[in-house]
Amino acid sequence: MTVLQVDQLIKTYPRSNFKLQLDHLEVAEGSILGLLGTNGAGKTTLLKLMLGLAFPQSGTITWTKNYSSEADFVIKNVTYMPEYKNLYPHFSVGHMLKLASTSIPGWSEKKAKHLLPIFPVDLSKKISTLSYGEKTSLYALITLAKDVPYIILDEPSRGLDPVIQERLLKQVKMASQDGKTVIFSSHNLAEIEECADCTAIIKDGRIIIHDYLDNLKSSLFMLVLAGNQELPAGEGSEYFLLAHSSQPGQNAFLCQADESVRFSLNGRFTIYDVSLKDIFLSVNEGGMQYESFNQRV
Repeated sequence: MTVLQVDQLIKTYPRSNFKLQLDHLEVAEGSILGLLGTNGAGKTTLLKLMLGLAFPQSGTITWTKNYSSEADFVIKNVTYMPEYKNLYPHFSVGHMLKLASTSIPGWSEKKAKHLLPIFPVDLSKKISTLSYGEKTSLYALITLAKDVPYIILDEPSRGLDPVIQERLLKQVKMASQDGKTVIFSSHNLAEIEECADCTAIIKDGRIIIHDYLDNLKSSLFMLVLAGNQELPAGEGSEYFLLAHSSQPGQNAFLCQADESVRFSLNGRFTIYDVSLKDIFLSVNEGGMQYESFNQRV
C-alpha cells in the first residue's frame, strides 16, 4: 500500500539556480526508502517538503494513510531527525530527555529506556560538552522514542562511530519490520545497501533512478564498447541508456533492459554486472545530461 505520493513537484529558491523537479514518487507502507545523492542534489529539500517545513511552487505531496486535514498531522504521525542536530546546549542530557518526554507527541518512555543503552550518553553531561557523535546518538534516541508510523532521517549516521552506526541501522530495520515506514537520506552507499529496500538516486534536483535495490541490480548492466563500435539497435535490442562515460579507446553505458535483451546483447558485446556503487558513480560521473537519460534504443 502506498503511504506517501509525490506528483509533479517543483521547488525553487530565490537567488539560486537550484530546482527540485520530481514527476512522480511513491513510498510503500513498511518500506525503507534510501534517498541517495551527492551534497546539494536535493535530498534535504525533498524531506523538508514532505514534512511541511518548505512549500513547493507547484505539485503535490500526499500522505495517503492515516491522513487528516489537521495542521498537526505531521507532528502526530512523523518523527524527524534533521541533518543538523540542534539541542539546547545549557541542558544536561537528562534534562533534554525529560523535556522531550513532556513535549513530543507520541513519546514512549518505555522505548526511550530501551534505547538508552543502545545509544549511551551520560545523563549528567551538559549538551555543550558532548562530541558531535554523542549529540547525534542523543538525537537518534529522541527521534526513535517517538512511537509513530513514519520515520524521516536526514543523514542520520553522520558523525557516528561504526558501532553506533550499526546499531542505528539495526533500529531502522526493526522499525520497518514493525510496519513503520522509513525514509532516509544519505551519500553513504554502504548504509543504503545494508538498510534500504528501495532507493531513489537524486542528481541536480531530479530523481534519475528509483526502484527496489534487487530490481536495479538485476535489470541494470554496463555495456562496454570499443571506440569504433556502435550502440546495438534493432529488434531484440530494446534498452534504456541511463548514463555514459568515456575512456581512451572505449565507451561505457549504464543500461536497463529485461533479462532476454541482456542475454541477447551479452553474446555480441562486453557486459558487466553493476553494484549500487557502479550505478551511483555512473549517474554522477557520466557524460550525459538529464534530458538524455532514459533514452530508449
